[in-house]
Amino acid sequence: MKINKYSFLFFCFLGVKFFCGFSLNAQEESKKDSILFYYKAITKIKDSEAISKSFNFFDTKSTEALLKNDSIKAAYYLELISLGQFKMGFYHDSESTTIEAFKLLDDIKINPKTIAPRERLSNQLGMIYRKIGDFDNSLRFYKQALKLNKNILDKIAIETNIANIYADQNEYSKAIASLNKFYKEALTLEKSSIKATYFDNLGFFQSKINDPMAIKNMKLALKIRLDIKDLIGTFLSYQHMSSYFLEKGNRAKALEYSNKVQVISNLIKSPVYIKEALKLNLKLENNSNFEKYIELNDSLENIKQLRENKFAAIKYNVAEKERIINQRELMLKTSELQKEKQKKLKLIYLFSGLSILLISISLIIVQKSKHKKEKLQQVYNAETRISKKVHDEVANDMFQFMTKLQSETSTSEDLIDDLEFIYNKTRDISKQHSVLDLEGGFEDILNDLILSYNSLDISVIAKGVSLVHWEAISEIKRITIYKLLQELLINMKKHSKASVVVLSFDASNKKILINYTDNGAGCNLKKGLGLQNMENRIDSINGTITYTKYFEITIL
Repeated sequence: MKINKYSFLFFCFLGVKFFCGFSLNAQEESKKDSILFYYKAITKIKDSEAISKSFNFFDTKSTEALLKNDSIKAAYYLELISLGQFKMGFYHDSESTTIEAFKLLDDIKINPKTIAPRERLSNQLGMIYRKIGDFDNSLRFYKQALKLNKNILDKIAIETNIANIYADQNEYSKAIASLNKFYKEALTLEKSSIKATYFDNLGFFQSKINDPMAIKNMKLALKIRLDIKDLIGTFLSYQHMSSYFLEKGNRAKALEYSNKVQVISNLIKSPVYIKEALKLNLKLENNSNFEKYIELNDSLENIKQLRENKFAAIKYNVAEKERIINQRELMLKTSELQKEKQKKLKLIYLFSGLSILLISISLIIVQKSKHKKEKLQQVYNAETRISKKVHDEVANDMFQFMTKLQSETSTSEDLIDDLEFIYNKTRDISKQHSVLDLEGGFEDILNDLILSYNSLDISVIAKGVSLVHWEAISEIKRITIYKLLQELLINMKKHSKASVVVLSFDASNKKILINYTDNGAGCNLKKGLGLQNMENRIDSINGTITYTKYFEITIL
């Protein structure tokens, strides 16, 4: 019989494929089974050896997740380790592991997937700090967890934990009030460890204030725990029942529950629970020395725990990002380098922005100052042009007209006098706005101006003109000073009827101070055209002019 070799190879291929597929599926199932096995080992705490192996298993899983850049999954595996450490009584280790998981979530940008693990980790820290007696931190993290959570079942669990803190401080009424917020909702819950914990704690706190509902609520909790086979929960229920009957004076009943506590502790196989069971059993022997020993031992244990506690949560809150896992060091350095680059870029942008702003402001100021000077120069040029025109055209025409009139024999003398007055007026206007030649020395020019207003009726006195270093002052400022003084002297001659005028000059602190005063009759100062011109002139060179009983001019 002839065999088709291609058909044979095809069937071999199918067989290998089937075997490989089966093998891969088996591996996946094996992984799932392993995770479930170690998860139960931590949450149920039945076998201390299995718990120890689960720590190693989830630590390896966390490292693998980090290598795949899956920080959320890595944080979840650390969360399971922390829970196991807490249940075994290793509170300091549990704290450090929880903080490490928190840091992993901090490396992730805002993500809805991180809300639930943050809530659980906050609740875990609340439980840890309660155990070591740090009630302020415990309450803070519980409230943080409550704020993050929207699920009613989880809210009841967290509120139960908050009530425990008040009870630890013997504030039982406050603890009961905290639990009563969710009493109606708790009644409607299906059987669960959370519901059992809620009613067990409520009943135990009620027993402290002799509330008759206490035993009913504790029995309800015990029944739920027995039904769902919650070993640790049953331990706590028996413990509370024993304490309750001991306080009521029923030693037989208290001893019955104490023996049950011891049986459960042997099943749990945890040193913490075995110690608690022995302590409760010895307490029932009514030995006063033992009572003192227990109190002293508990006090020393609390002091030791507080001393050994490194307050990792406080370090976390001040954002000290130290890395514990070696595999994450490289990731951290890269992240920090990126942040440093961004920080430098921000500083560069900020510096550039400020520089542009300062340069813009400087340019605006310079431009504004330049504009003022240009405007002043334009005014001065316009005045000079008008002066020349008045002199060349009006004054000359008037002079020619007067000469012609004088040649007429019948011309009235009064008419000639009036025309001469007009001529002198136009000449004065021309002189007032004529071109100012600064080549001859400004001090001499000022003295000439002052002398020009001296007459038999008016005496103008100048003091300190030579104290000012005029050549160091810009040309536009000297022209402005000249025009201001000229304006003041003209106003004096027109309005004040003064016989003595004093001009005082002083140069100090890089300023020029000019004081003007006279013995005239004075006047009601109104901001007319003359004063407005003076103010415009002085403002254009950043100076000031003030008037009280005399004028004071300040120029920088």
